Amino acid sequence: MLVIKLGSKDLQAAVDTIGLMYPPDPASTSFSTIGGNIAENAGGIRAVKYGVTK
Repeated sequence: MLVIKLGSKDLQAAVDTIGLMYPPDPASTSFSTIGGNIAENAGGIRAVKYGVTK
């Protein structure tokens, strides 16, 4: 389990520290948040292999 602050923008860096990966890679990565990714089922280019955010 990973607990992050609301509005966190660097989820990938947070999960890297515990040896995990956040596969979705939306095009709006530079300004998207985890809440927005969940709300919009973000997936990006890696969605074909890993699926979208659920």
